[in-house]
Amino acid sequence: MDIRKITFNERYWEYFIPALAVASLLISCAVVSSRKFFWNDELLSFYLLNDPSLPHMLVAWSDKFNQAPPLYFIIGWVWDKIFGSSFGSIELSLRLFSGVTITIAYIMIWTVLRRTYNFWSVTVGTTSIFCLSELVLYHNAELRMYGLFAAVCAFGCLQYDSLNRKREYTFTSLLINTLAHAAIVLTHLYGILYSTAVLASFLTYDKYIGTFRKKLYLSVLAGWMILLPLVPLIINQSNNGAKWFYTYSLSEAIDLLTPFPKFVWFILGLLTISALLSILKSTEKIISKPSFVSQLDHGEISLLILSIFFLLVPLGAWIITVTVKPLLNDRYILPTITVSWSILLTYLISKMISAPEALSSRERNRERNRFSYSTLRSIALLALTLTIILYPLYYARKFPEYSQKPGANDLSYGYPELPIAMEAGHDFLPRFYYSSKPSRYFHILDWETATKNVTSAYATGDYVHLNAISTHYSFIQSVQSSNFLEEHDQFLVLNEADQKWFEERVQNNPDYQIQELGTEQGANDLLTMFFVRRKE
Repeated sequence: MDIRKITFNERYWEYFIPALAVASLLISCAVVSSRKFFWNDELLSFYLLNDPSLPHMLVAWSDKFNQAPPLYFIIGWVWDKIFGSSFGSIELSLRLFSGVTITIAYIMIWTVLRRTYNFWSVTVGTTSIFCLSELVLYHNAELRMYGLFAAVCAFGCLQYDSLNRKREYTFTSLLINTLAHAAIVLTHLYGILYSTAVLASFLTYDKYIGTFRKKLYLSVLAGWMILLPLVPLIINQSNNGAKWFYTYSLSEAIDLLTPFPKFVWFILGLLTISALLSILKSTEKIISKPSFVSQLDHGEISLLILSIFFLLVPLGAWIITVTVKPLLNDRYILPTITVSWSILLTYLISKMISAPEALSSRERNRERNRFSYSTLRSIALLALTLTIILYPLYYARKFPEYSQKPGANDLSYGYPELPIAMEAGHDFLPRFYYSSKPSRYFHILDWETATKNVTSAYATGDYVHLNAISTHYSFIQSVQSSNFLEEHDQFLVLNEADQKWFEERVQNNPDYQIQELGTEQGANDLLTMFFVRRKE
């Protein structure tokens, strides 16, 4: 029987294992979320999603503290209004949006590949990427847009595969494709790169089969048009003073593309299992066939083309990074990990694992009476898959648990009524959010010292981000240095060594008497608390 003609009802059992993977990922999201607090980037998202007004949120979104298109924030805003703290904590409620979108990406990619490859190849291939990649598992529990980015790119992959399987396409199918690409470019700035990769895949595949589908290409380009009115706002967002991007060497860029640690050993393990099963199979004289028949060759080639172009996105970003401006980051290329490697690993496993030829009823009865190769093969692959599915739970269990909230030690320094001044915005936001008395915290704005600070990757970015967010959310106390110093004769300073405001304006100023009170670990480095008093 042709596996392509099996109905859903006849193979509904296949969805049981992917369902286990989905459960594992969502449980992992919940456990990891309980072990960590919001950090700077998550809080930049939180204040937008938690805004009571959608129009006000969109105005704030367009400013310089979040450099991304708006789709995540719009959907996330709706998610926040529906679920809020429904799952016990605001952290879990909002991070579950990422967990759900990651699992949606997994289901869509599994579905696409199942059209072409046998069950075990698809299940082991996709589940390995989603359940073993620590990049995926980390962003499975993050209040950021990367889970949604993986999902919309998976949706683009689904449409790509669906359209390549049709001889003719309707207006509705083209419209859905346009919406898919609009979603991709509206989720992340790398969206235009991944949408271009899909367009290039369409063109390359059409060249291979000898056709030219102009309307199809135009449907992709139409999806990009939604960006045009947003260009001025995105340009404004990009003027954010950020310097933290890292310049990767070629070897480091290649390391970013590795789906999970010890990937080579994983492949060697699969090869070993495949070799042992092949030896057993040869002793039983079982006729086998490839895991897909010749009619599916075009579908296989189509997916491999897409995987290659998705792999080229990080390469292109790296070239821009070393020649023009740094813009490569591991989380930006999550769709490459989830889509490209799911396709490539499934392809590789399909070559290792052959599907048994369909047997007659008499042969099936004979097979039931002995422990056959097929039985052992299924048991081995099931055991491997279940082990992989358990890894997100292990990852969550070993995820480091923060023992106390940011700012929990504030009272131990004494002077509980004095304001606390900070220049390090990446430490300020978490402490301001979790403090029992956030009104004590002031973020200090000093553009002169920020621009002269060549030792910090965050000084100018912190200035621009906090200045922008406090413009729209005035309860976040981000104030100019001169104003703060004029208003306070006594205050505490929580200082990070590579931030220069305290050194320039206070420590080297003979008008102030300074006492060191203690140190604690900050987001990036040690923080030192000082008591400052203006001399009489």
